[in-house]
Amino acid sequence: MKKILSELMKFQVRLVFTIVLLLLGSYFLFSDGLGNQASRSIKELWDLGHIVYFAVTVYLIIELGLLKKLSLPVQWLTLVLLSLLWGTLIEVLQYDTQRTPDLHDIFRDLTGCLLVLSFHPALLKLSNDTGVIFIRLAVSLLLIIQLIPLSIALIDEFIARYQFPVLSNFETPFELDRWGGGEIVQLDAESNSYQLKVNLTTDRYSGTGLEYFPSDWRAYKSVKLKFFNPSSKGLNLVIRIHDAKYETGSRAYAYSDRFNTRVKLNQGWNDITLSLAKVKSALRTRKMDLSQIADISFFVMRLPEPGVLYLDSIGLQ
Repeated sequence: MKKILSELMKFQVRLVFTIVLLLLGSYFLFSDGLGNQASRSIKELWDLGHIVYFAVTVYLIIELGLLKKLSLPVQWLTLVLLSLLWGTLIEVLQYDTQRTPDLHDIFRDLTGCLLVLSFHPALLKLSNDTGVIFIRLAVSLLLIIQLIPLSIALIDEFIARYQFPVLSNFETPFELDRWGGGEIVQLDAESNSYQLKVNLTTDRYSGTGLEYFPSDWRAYKSVKLKFFNPSSKGLNLVIRIHDAKYETGSRAYAYSDRFNTRVKLNQGWNDITLSLAKVKSALRTRKMDLSQIADISFFVMRLPEPGVLYLDSIGLQ
């Protein structure tokens, strides 16, 4: 009797913990508590929460026996379909919230469901040993695929810290993810250098920005950018820099709360050097926090015709 009560108590504790975890996960599905300043690896880890959430959900349904009146194959098919439907509904409900709908999240949801089903002891009743091994290997492969973006982010963050004060020179395959757009190309096939190619449109604003990089620039005096303009026409380029505070508070995203400058790019190579002292003092009501630089972008405005621009490197001096 004592053993039965002990096992029942353990089950209840486990069940309560699972329910609490599920409720907590439901909140975070619709909340972006990370903010724009979180690193790529943290954001990727946050997205993997979908796998955990749906694994816990499926586990809870199985433990509570909510589908026990159905045959085992029908139970599992129902759980897969419910995961797909619930995952899709979550993405639809995320419109007009802090979260951004993402079809990849549905794939993560399904992965969480399949992880529990494939490693549940009941699987042995549905398939022989070979089938069980195959199913578990297939689901494990799905999980590994989901972990690839996190792995890439961690590798590139390590490279970025090693390269610093170089912010980006496009010599590694993962650097493109630091940027808001563009593609890595090689202007000179005989050289070992690579550049970021940015296609410029006739839109009001057209360009790209560096979004992920070491943010503490206090030990440096200037930021240097090297561009290549292939056009015979000069190109008027706007460069802007802002810190983390720019994106928060009552003055969030105010034009006067960031550094802006215009430079003229002639045909060929152009070296641009910006004084960080001027960057720091450029704001109207405060000093820019050089320990929390959040973004450096460049763009053109209302080009008469589409063009292209190449960035060779960007770094601090």
